[in-house]
Amino acid sequence: MRNHDREHRRRSVLAAWCTLIAGATLAVHVWGQTALPVFPGAEGFGATTVAGRGGAVLTVTNLNDSGAGSLRAALSAAGPRTVVFETSGTVTLTSDDLLVSNPYLTLAGQTAPSPGITIRGGGIRIMTHDVLIQHVRVRPGDVLAKRVDRTNAGGFIVLGQEGTSVSASGTYNIVLDHVSASWATDQDMSTWFPLHDVTISNSFITEGLRDFDAKREGQCNACGFLIGEHSVRVAIIRTLFAHHVHRFPEIKGDTQTVLVNNLAYDNQHEIIDIYDYEGHGPQLATIIGNVHIPGPSTALLGYVNPLIYLNANLKPGTRVYQHDNASPRVLDNEVAGFNPIVSSPPVWADGITVMPSGAVEAYLKAHAGARPADRDAVDRRIVDELTKRSGRIIDAPADVGGYPTLAVNVRSLAVPRYSNSDDNKNGYTNLEEWLAVFTAQVEGTSGQTGSAAGAHPLPHKH
Repeated sequence: MRNHDREHRRRSVLAAWCTLIAGATLAVHVWGQTALPVFPGAEGFGATTVAGRGGAVLTVTNLNDSGAGSLRAALSAAGPRTVVFETSGTVTLTSDDLLVSNPYLTLAGQTAPSPGITIRGGGIRIMTHDVLIQHVRVRPGDVLAKRVDRTNAGGFIVLGQEGTSVSASGTYNIVLDHVSASWATDQDMSTWFPLHDVTISNSFITEGLRDFDAKREGQCNACGFLIGEHSVRVAIIRTLFAHHVHRFPEIKGDTQTVLVNNLAYDNQHEIIDIYDYEGHGPQLATIIGNVHIPGPSTALLGYVNPLIYLNANLKPGTRVYQHDNASPRVLDNEVAGFNPIVSSPPVWADGITVMPSGAVEAYLKAHAGARPADRDAVDRRIVDELTKRSGRIIDAPADVGGYPTLAVNVRSLAVPRYSNSDDNKNGYTNLEEWLAVFTAQVEGTSGQTGSAAGAHPLPHKH
C-alpha cells in the first residue's frame, strides 16, 4: 500500500485536524453533515458526509486477503483516507469479512482498471461513520461460510452498537453508491442496531443464495435487504433487486425509511414487508415510484404478493406514504385499530429526485450497478434476464456458471500532487476532481451522477 502526496500531506495536517474538529462539532447539531454533497449528484441521507476528503491516498496494489498493498490493509487503516486501485481482478477473502471500523473513508472502486474489482468469500462490514463506497462488487458465495462460523454472512453489512441509542450511535453518514451485491448466504445487504443516515443508491442487489451446503440457523437465505430495528433515516434510491425469496427490503420496528425508484424483479414471497413482531416501535416509511415485476420464481407460487405489505403487528404512530408505485398488487394493509397510510411523506431527505415509475426499468438497466459501462458477466446476465423476464432464484453460484474470471490488469495511477488543494474553489479537492474522470468512465456519463432525465425534486418536507 503506497502513500502518495507525502510532501503535501505535511502542509495539510493542520487543515485535516480542523476538518475533524469541525466534523465532531457538527455531529452534535446536524449529525456530522456539511452542505457539500460527497460527490456531485449524491442524494439521500448522509450524502453530505466528508468521507475521506482531505486525507491520505492509499493504493491497493494486489489482490491478497491481507498484508501490504491489500484492500483489507487500506480499509483498516486509521485517519481520513481515499482508497484507490492500481489493479483489477477478484479479491478472494480467506479469513473473514473486510471490516471498516475507522471513520472518514472513501473507497473509490472506479479507479480500478477494467474489469474492476470483485470481492469474493466474504463481505464488507461497516461499523463507523462517514464512509463512501463506490464501484465495487461484493459476491461472498458459500465457500467461506463453510469455514467461518457466523450467522450473519451478508454482502454489505452496516452495524451500529447494540444497546446504544440512535443519537449516540457511532454508525452514521454511510453512502453506498453504484455497488453490486449478490450471492450472500444471508441477505445481500443489511443494517442492524442503532444507526442513522445511510443511503444505498444506483446499485444492484441480486441472487441471494437459497439452498447451499453451509446453511446455518438464523440466516435468511435468498434474501435481499433487511433494514433492522433502530435504523433511522435509511434511503434506498434507484436500485435493482432481482431473484430473491423476499426482503426487497424488509423493514423492522423503530425505523425511518425512504424507498424511491427501486425495482423488485422475480420475488417468491414478500417484497416490501413492513412489520414489528418484536415490538421495537413505530415506523415511518416513504415509498415512491417503485416497480414490482413478477418473474419465473413468482410464477411457482401461483399468486402475486403485493408490493407493499403492512403487517397486523405495526404499532400506533406508524405512518406510511406510498405514491406512483407500479405492481399487479400495490398494497395489502392488515393493520387493525388504526390506519397507518398517510397523505404526505412522514420522512424525507431534501434533494432526492424522483422519476415516474414507468421510467425506472430503463434507467436501472442503463445506469445502476457497480460499473454500468463496464459490467461483469453476472451484472450483464441480470440485466438480460430482467429484459427477457427470465432467470430464477439460485442455490449456489455454480447454478449460473460460477464466478467470472476477471482479468488482472495493472496500471500506475498519477494521483494529483496537491491532492487536497481545491484549485478551482468549488469545494471539491483536486483528488475528487480527478476521481470524477474515472467515475464518468465506469458509469458511461458526462460525470454527473445521481440524476435522471425527467426526474424532479419531490416538493415535500417533513
